[in-house]
Amino acid sequence: ILKKCPTLFSEEQRAAAEDALSKWAEPAETPSGLKAHGHNVTHPNYMALRRAARSLEEGKPFVGRSEKEYTDLIIETAEAVIKVREDIGIRPFHNLTLLRPDIILAEPALFRGLYKAVKPIGVFEEKIVTKALRWVQAQKALCTESTVEFIQQLEKSEAAKSIIAARASELNIFTLGLGLHAAQTTASVVRMSPAVNHEFPSLVAYARSVRSEKLGARLKARRLFDSIQETLCNAVGKDRVAFIEKHGGPLKIISDAPIEWLPIGNLPLGMRYDCSRINATPGNLLMGLLTEPVTLTFEPKALQNVLVVSSFAEDVPLKNMLTSSIEAVRKRWEGKTEVIYKKANTVDDFIAVLNEYDGNILIFDGHGADNATEPIGKLIIGGNPVDVWNLRNKVRVPPIVILSACDTHGIDASSQATVGNGFLFLGARAVLATLLPVNAYESASFVARFIYRLADFIPAALSARKRVLNWTEVIAGMLRMTLASELLDELVGPPAPTESPRGQIQLKVNIDINAREDDAWFDNLLHNISEHRSQDIAIIQARARTIIARADSIRYVQLGNPETILIDDGGTRRRLEAAFTAVEKVEAIAPE
Repeated sequence: ILKKCPTLFSEEQRAAAEDALSKWAEPAETPSGLKAHGHNVTHPNYMALRRAARSLEEGKPFVGRSEKEYTDLIIETAEAVIKVREDIGIRPFHNLTLLRPDIILAEPALFRGLYKAVKPIGVFEEKIVTKALRWVQAQKALCTESTVEFIQQLEKSEAAKSIIAARASELNIFTLGLGLHAAQTTASVVRMSPAVNHEFPSLVAYARSVRSEKLGARLKARRLFDSIQETLCNAVGKDRVAFIEKHGGPLKIISDAPIEWLPIGNLPLGMRYDCSRINATPGNLLMGLLTEPVTLTFEPKALQNVLVVSSFAEDVPLKNMLTSSIEAVRKRWEGKTEVIYKKANTVDDFIAVLNEYDGNILIFDGHGADNATEPIGKLIIGGNPVDVWNLRNKVRVPPIVILSACDTHGIDASSQATVGNGFLFLGARAVLATLLPVNAYESASFVARFIYRLADFIPAALSARKRVLNWTEVIAGMLRMTLASELLDELVGPPAPTESPRGQIQLKVNIDINAREDDAWFDNLLHNISEHRSQDIAIIQARARTIIARADSIRYVQLGNPETILIDDGGTRRRLEAAFTAVEKVEAIAPE
């Protein structure tokens, strides 16, 4: 790259690179202790090991005789990659770059519409062709069986073989993209089971319950959410869950299934650990996101200029709720963060407003239209549905997008063409989207809290933690605080001054989440609520589960690669330079 693309570098960079390259030698390989058992479930981990100069003994293609054999091999290879990280340890420069998630939870998917049964007409008139597609559609395990008769019929049908070949090609490309993503940062890949992709009927039932105006339907939320979590648990399997619990987060999810809702202890995975996701549906967007290499680093002040675009029609009662919530806490952020309010009543207004803005954070305030029955999700701008995917090359989208709108990445979406994915397609690096409808008041409060977080939390966290921050953790902490507030609202009472019981419990949990980064924040919160109410902890835990099942906080999802957005005020670099300078001085005067 230095030779072929010299204009990409400054003179100083070229000089530094040329000096470093002149001293470069390929690292000696270290035996990994593994045999290379060829299979798509292992290739990404082998790619990560090879890039880390870990050698593999020659092996053979892997064909497991049971699901456990596949699971054991996945975990064995994932553990080997994690060991590489553990052997290297945490070095001072990691404070400047941060370690990306060391675990990727991945499962390829079909285009959502292809799970439907096909009619025996056209190309599917031949029975074996229908059987071949159904074989692909119905796969729920990595260990699959087929009859001799099926194989013989398959060999005689070019159309049937083409279906299997197309799917094999998709899986190979997915595996290579996944492996490249993992190898960049020596991350381990834990393949899930195809069974997670068969959660869709349960997701549809839960989404209908949440969206319903009927009280009876809403009361089913706990039962339906429990069913989703139970199905996810069974699909993922106890061995993978144990692996996740052993190593913890942060995590990267590459899947269409809502792995964020997998129960880990008494919390959904997405609340227990920092995590972000990329949809696994085959396509250009998936591959582009998997191979996105560039890290963006911002100073705090670069994130303290926020564009809020409101798209409500004039007759909508909610049109001023978000701006009023932000203005209600103006004293907390004024002078530290600049908030730019703009209206967009047409798609042309929306394009013009975004193209005028040169900052890094967009907050969209409006309605979303889910694509549960339609092929493409929409934003409602001035009362009209807008397909954001059509705005490619027409609009500049900042790297960070927050969608304060319902159903921008619906769990029951009929395709991957959601609004959230649409903004990634337009060039956003991180999109906070919604899996379901969100309460307008709660959503407005969330954004107001976010503005305050930009003003005060980020500078304070940089100073206290002595390292850079990444965007995933900034948002994940907010979501945990939102869940804590939802629990306190129902179990203790409405927001109250700090000196009140509610205020004291809130303060303690906020310190656990933000200052101590305490993994026990949720247990501590329930214990404090139990003491306040003088109720047995088991009762509080049961009520908390019911609240979580219908909480707004679990309806948000971080899309894209927010972990590649770093925030640094320069202090981390100065501390590292001082430390290395001190080492060099000691080495210079040390006797040989």
